[in-house]
Amino acid sequence: MYILGGLDNVGLNVHKRSYKILAKENGETDNPSVFVTGSVLHSPHTCFENSTGVQHMINLIRSFQTHAYITTNSIMIPRVLLTPTEYGAIGETEETAVALYGPDDISIHKTNIGPAYFKFVCVKELEDRIIGMHVLAPRVADILQSLATCIIKGITKNQMETLVNYWCTADSR
Repeated sequence: MYILGGLDNVGLNVHKRSYKILAKENGETDNPSVFVTGSVLHSPHTCFENSTGVQHMINLIRSFQTHAYITTNSIMIPRVLLTPTEYGAIGETEETAVALYGPDDISIHKTNIGPAYFKFVCVKELEDRIIGMHVLAPRVADILQSLATCIIKGITKNQMETLVNYWCTADSR
């Protein structure tokens, strides 16, 4: 894309380091006739492009069909790094949450449960609503799959503490 050049001639702006096209959250570029999605779109979640890109494309097509602005909240898509110690995350990081809500309105809760380490990023003003979860654990994808909907729907720290699981595996503790 960068080698071919000429994108500025059609009104497209390119990120200086990634050389990917800059666009609004709905894929709209500075050229009203051009929408982008997938691996050509500059995104802060570039290592998680596949699932985000697919959902973004679905929402982009729905937007064209319904003439309604449908966004993809890529922050709330569970992300997993399959390394020897698996890492998973959904939602905001501690740093981003502080920038969004201020340092006095963010609470961080960390816990070890069996072989798993959890970090919850919560907003005090919203009754400790969880806006980010970060996990180091075996089978972290299973953990995220079961808790992602809860976090997307606005579960609080107290509600999370009352969840009951009955399976005896690492992801249920």
